[in-house]
Amino acid sequence: MIFTKSLINPFVHLSAIPTQRIYKTLNDIGLEVDSFHSLRAPDRVVVGKVLECEKHPDADKLNVCQVDIGEERRQIVCGAKNVAAGQWVAVALEGAKISDTLTIKKAKLRGIESQGMICSSSELGFPKLNEGIMILDSSIGELKLGKPLHEYPLFSDDIFEIDITPNRGDCLSLYGVARELAAAYDLDFSEYPKEQEEDNVLGIGRLLQVSHEGKLDSSLLYKTVQLNELKLPLSIALTLAYNDLLGESVLQNFIQYATLVSGVSIKAYRHDACLPASTSDEKPLKASIMIKKDENGLESVYAGEKKLSTIGVSQNRETMPLDAPEVVILEASYTPPAIISEGVARSKVEKETRFFYRASRGSNPHLPSGITLLCSALHKMGGALIYSGTHEITQNYKPATITVDLHSLSAFIGQEVPKTKVVSLLKSLKFEVDLASDDSFLAIRPPLFRHDIHNKQDIAEEIVRLLGIDTILAKPLYFAEKRRTDEEYILYKHHRSLAKRAMVAGFNETIHFVFNQKSRLKEWGYTTIDESVDLLNPITSELDTLRPTLLLSLLDSVVRNKNLGYSQIALFEMGSTYTAARQERFSLAFVASGLKKEAIYPYPKGEKWSLFGFAEEIASVIGEFSLEQRAPQSEKLFHPAQCAYIIQKGERIGTIAKLHPLAQEAFDLEETFVAEIDLEALKPSLIQAQSFSKFPKLQRDLTVLIGKNHPFSALRQEIKKLGIIEIKELFPLDIYTDEKIDEEQISLTIRLLIQSDSKTLEEEEIVSITQKVLDLLNHRFGAKLR
Repeated sequence: MIFTKSLINPFVHLSAIPTQRIYKTLNDIGLEVDSFHSLRAPDRVVVGKVLECEKHPDADKLNVCQVDIGEERRQIVCGAKNVAAGQWVAVALEGAKISDTLTIKKAKLRGIESQGMICSSSELGFPKLNEGIMILDSSIGELKLGKPLHEYPLFSDDIFEIDITPNRGDCLSLYGVARELAAAYDLDFSEYPKEQEEDNVLGIGRLLQVSHEGKLDSSLLYKTVQLNELKLPLSIALTLAYNDLLGESVLQNFIQYATLVSGVSIKAYRHDACLPASTSDEKPLKASIMIKKDENGLESVYAGEKKLSTIGVSQNRETMPLDAPEVVILEASYTPPAIISEGVARSKVEKETRFFYRASRGSNPHLPSGITLLCSALHKMGGALIYSGTHEITQNYKPATITVDLHSLSAFIGQEVPKTKVVSLLKSLKFEVDLASDDSFLAIRPPLFRHDIHNKQDIAEEIVRLLGIDTILAKPLYFAEKRRTDEEYILYKHHRSLAKRAMVAGFNETIHFVFNQKSRLKEWGYTTIDESVDLLNPITSELDTLRPTLLLSLLDSVVRNKNLGYSQIALFEMGSTYTAARQERFSLAFVASGLKKEAIYPYPKGEKWSLFGFAEEIASVIGEFSLEQRAPQSEKLFHPAQCAYIIQKGERIGTIAKLHPLAQEAFDLEETFVAEIDLEALKPSLIQAQSFSKFPKLQRDLTVLIGKNHPFSALRQEIKKLGIIEIKELFPLDIYTDEKIDEEQISLTIRLLIQSDSKTLEEEEIVSITQKVLDLLNHRFGAKLR
């Protein structure tokens, strides 16, 4: 759609707003500007009046005109067919630069001197209006001889061409664009003109009767007009020409203009085409039309059996008025665009673009505005007689109320918007806004012309349009992906992932009964289920209670595999275990016995398991962990000197140990290692990305004499409490004793891994860190540097 700044000004005053700013605002509010430029009549083009017009004596197609330009009279030779005496015209004087290649000069045409040029609209750079010269009239302003043409707003204007998206049919009119700009700039918007009827004018009831059949979806308004000789004003012609809507019929041009300005879909019918058939010589005066559905289910207008039009789709050309004096019936209509589009798609009828394009995208439902504007133009500029009154068929369209939570609205927008601001912006767009019972909610009803507003997301978009996307603070994208599977399935997949990793580490999965022998459990120091909740009817005497541990069953399987001749045995099991109160829990247990690797080069005697080698394989399954010495407890399976808690994320999640020598003897096994872990502590979690330092990592070894009864976990904990962020890790490297060292002490070597996240550490900084550690060990544990 193309419009100019001067065409918008009658509805919203934009004179004080720079064109560049209007361009940006239109883009910001979603009316994308395809192009804009200033269009100005050339200098030395003035208003003139043709006083005389005679044929050129030596050229049939030329006329010799005497033109008054105010202070003087010029002789101009003109070849336009439509030039005539008495016309007001645009005159280019000598020196006027009409184009890059044409500058007006005095010249002789077939022997007659010409002192200028009478111009057409296209010659001045404006849209083409006709095949001849442009005839000026008072619609552009008061005509004054000699006045430069560019001093009239219509000929010194800013031209905008905007691209209207399919959902914004309300902006296919000057009213619609002006309403949007008024809201964007918080300016007053001139409402629709009111109809002014003259006294002593016949009413519409004497000329027209309107009825309908069945329930209709369309609203219609009818008016009757007596046309006289019509003449299209220049301002209207130029407005239509910008949008390539200027046609041959003057009445249709008036209708196109009213539709372009108001957005109301309008048709005109010849009154005599709607008269009922008569059997007498006397012609009836009253036309009668009926609105009903046609054979395709589309609402149509009939005069008797003759179909005049399909509402919003097409019109019978035989019913269109001529430009001759006659009575015409004007019809304004509105049908919800979804109904029009669905009906045409279903019936596949042929459609006329000039009707269907606007109706299917949403025409203006305020029908009086279009009819009043058209009648006013016909009366003032065409001398038409307007009959009083209207016939209306009105439907009660009720846009759905959208309830919006202000908190959710702010979340959609990306920042907090005050409630008063939200209400003000929506009301400027003609939305109705009521406060709900809770002040944090708004009940919003979009205007009928905004058929594209359906939900709170649409409301948020309207607010952002007027606030301006540039005013919304940029924020990093945040979203939380919701799992689409239930927790049980996620847990199952996690457990199977652990099982796969255990198999990769060389462990074979086993499955046992959840039952065990109570007497055997007690023999190995395990707490069994209380008698009050124990099994009442066990399967056998050897399976007479629920198991508190997986280890006994696993050791039985190790024994069976050994007896079958296997020397390399590593097993694991996931399953249920039970507390004394019979509360179910899930555990993961490992056992390794015999050789870790078979006798093969470079291990001619095979490689045996060790506690730390066993721990490394388990770490490859459940992730990194640390060990904390565990004091002997009631369980008799664990070696008192090689037993530790498994620590992960600061929590004790299980136990790892070498099998007690007595247990090894009882089960007739070689060196065996066991571990049992609380499976519920190994919860599935997403991988968390962590930053890493690009600066060198250094290691420093500290060898100290320290009491042998101090567990390394206590040393580690105290060093961590220092809060030295450069110490990334610490671990024991070596333990040494000899006759020169006190028997209550050991020589312990601790390795520190030191790294800064922000720089390469200097030697003195490294020395300072190690000294702080030494001071702590000396103060808390009496350790001395060796």
